[in-house]
Amino acid sequence: MKNAAPFAAHHREFLSGRIGARFRRRPPSMSGRQARRVFASFLSFLLIALAGPRGVNADSQADEYRVKAAFLFHFAQLIEWPPESLGDSTRPIVFCTERPDPFRGDLEAAVAGKRINLRAVRVEHVKNSGEARGCQLLFIGKSGLKDTPGILADLGTSPVVTVGEDPNFIQSGGIIGFNLEDNRIRFEINLTVAQRLRIKISSHLLGLASNVVGTAAEK
Repeated sequence: MKNAAPFAAHHREFLSGRIGARFRRRPPSMSGRQARRVFASFLSFLLIALAGPRGVNADSQADEYRVKAAFLFHFAQLIEWPPESLGDSTRPIVFCTERPDPFRGDLEAAVAGKRINLRAVRVEHVKNSGEARGCQLLFIGKSGLKDTPGILADLGTSPVVTVGEDPNFIQSGGIIGFNLEDNRIRFEINLTVAQRLRIKISSHLLGLASNVVGTAAEK
C-alpha cells in the first residue's frame, strides 16, 4: 500500500469523519476505550503542533529532537511486540539510542513517569547494535550508529522497532523513518518489515503516516 497523502491531510480527513472507519483495528491487548484514549492523545499532540505558529518544525536541532522524543512515546503506545519478547509484566519497555545521546535528555523527559500497557518505560544508550537486541525500540540517529544496513542486519529477526533519520531508512529495512518536508517532521512506515518481525502496528498509526510500504492483513 502506497499512501502519499500529505501528513496534515490525514488529520483533516479524520476530523471530517471520512476516514474514521480506518481506525477501528487496535492491538489486541488494548480495550476499545484504551485505544481511543491513546489515539486521541496522539492526535491532540499532532494537531496542537501543526496548529502552532511553527507547526512540527525543525527550526533548531533542540526543537527537532524534543518533538521526535514525543513521537517515539506515542509510536510505542500504538505498537504491540511479541509477548515473549517483553517478558513478565514487571519488565519495562526499553527505548534505546546510540551514544552520545542525540536527544540530550529529552527522551528521558518525554517518558518520565509514563507507562505503556501498564509497563514502565526506560531509556538506554547503547554502544553498538549488539546491545540493542534487547530493546523494544531503537532510534538510529544521524551520527554514531551510521551503518544502517549493518545495524539492521545485526538485529536480524529480533523484534525491535527501528526508527531512523536516513531518508532511505524504510527502503533499507527500517520500520519507521522520519523525514523533513517543508521543514516539518513527517514519518513513514515499512509495514512489511514489521510483520516479518511479528510486530503489530495499529491502523491508528498507519493512518497518520505519510507513506506506508506493505498491506495490513485483513481479519
